[in-house]
Amino acid sequence: MKGMEPDNGSCGPTLATIALQQHLGDRSSQPLEILRLRHEGTSRYAVQVEPQEPFAGGVDDHGDLGVEPRDLPGRVQATEPWHAEVQDYDARRCGVAEVQGLEAAAGRQNAVAALAFWARMASLHALEQTRRYSFWKRWLGQASPSADTIGRVCAQLELPGLREVLYGLYSRFRRNKVLARSHGESISLIIDGHESSASYRRHCPGCLQRKITIGGQEHVQYYHRSVMAQLQVGEVSFLLDMEPQLPHEDEVAAALRLFLRVAARLPRAFDIVLVDGLYARAEFFRTAIERGKDVVAVLKDDRRDLLQDALSLFAAIPPIREQEGSTERLMWDLDGFTSWEAMKRPVRVVRSLETTTWHAQANGCLQTRVADWVWVTTLSPSRVATPRLVALAHRRWAIENEGFNELVEHWHADHLFHHHPKAVQVFWLMVMMAHNLFHAFVSRQIKPALRVRHTCLHWASLIAADLHHCAPVEPWPLPP
Repeated sequence: MKGMEPDNGSCGPTLATIALQQHLGDRSSQPLEILRLRHEGTSRYAVQVEPQEPFAGGVDDHGDLGVEPRDLPGRVQATEPWHAEVQDYDARRCGVAEVQGLEAAAGRQNAVAALAFWARMASLHALEQTRRYSFWKRWLGQASPSADTIGRVCAQLELPGLREVLYGLYSRFRRNKVLARSHGESISLIIDGHESSASYRRHCPGCLQRKITIGGQEHVQYYHRSVMAQLQVGEVSFLLDMEPQLPHEDEVAAALRLFLRVAARLPRAFDIVLVDGLYARAEFFRTAIERGKDVVAVLKDDRRDLLQDALSLFAAIPPIREQEGSTERLMWDLDGFTSWEAMKRPVRVVRSLETTTWHAQANGCLQTRVADWVWVTTLSPSRVATPRLVALAHRRWAIENEGFNELVEHWHADHLFHHHPKAVQVFWLMVMMAHNLFHAFVSRQIKPALRVRHTCLHWASLIAADLHHCAPVEPWPLPP
């Protein structure tokens, strides 16, 4: 398979291919030689792709990832006191050389941290064990930074630059048809919150606090919580952005900041917003409507007049029946509810009573599971029919399955690589970037027969094996 074997026994090309080959799409079959940082101009760095032979198309004219070099996370600007001190020192004594060196160091450490996620390393200390590998000198031109250096630099990086890389990656995926949608299909933006870590001892200024009673004693627990936005195009997911929940605010406030940023940056990237019942608030709905987006939210508050009115009216009308595999659905759909006074406009309520049956593996007995779902939405029945809306609402689980669960279980995203408010966000954005690139490579560059035969964990193990293949071999001493 092209791009998966080492080139003439050398170390490194496989990782570069996995990271960037999908940017060329299926139109180019020329292998990539190396991924490295090259200096551009006087004070900016960009990730470069060097093919073995010149080719037309696939990458931008300047050969980078589809974003301006000034937007890349390796760029250091005077937005922090530390940056201002460095640039002031530079102006007073040594010109631009020191600043350029710092920019190069920041870019190298970003690349190394992203590669650690591709190799599924659980900590920066695990990455530090590979500093002696020859791969780093071939890839970066020098040894990899230490764990402390990576953590310290990530605490100083610019978050807007990292986000621009993700947005630029989305634009490249759309152009290369990685996120192609079928005719008439809607693109959904799924927003949900996630708690990434908790501790009773270690904390930082960005930690949230809560009091927990254990054994009759009250303890203060510190934790981090963030809100993630994921684009869902059919069965393809793209992790787009995240926003931390700040102290003394709730999850919906962070979600509003995230939605406003995504809607301003990519106003035509999605049509519908899928959220949990926590976001079924008039403020969130009105904000989405003002920007031309529809919302589908779970309705599960028993005290809400809207839910009580809908359930009473559903009892008087016959349901719509649908059979999908072993699941039978009874669906009710009514539009024009005005019980939600804060919305100041009618809304639509849909209910789906789902009964799933299966035979238990242990004794063969028939098992049954019943789920009762109710959603409130601004979508009209003429635009989205009842069965399609139920299927659309169930897509919200994609952010749990392809998002949080996979990132936590297989990418170690919940680990605090460096306990600093900005570093926590940096590593989350990096793992989202690595996740998108990895799955784009598997879906577009691995042949279908091999994708069926091997899991994604298999390809991740090949990446790690390629890295460790460059480890220095120290033979065991012979016994006396």
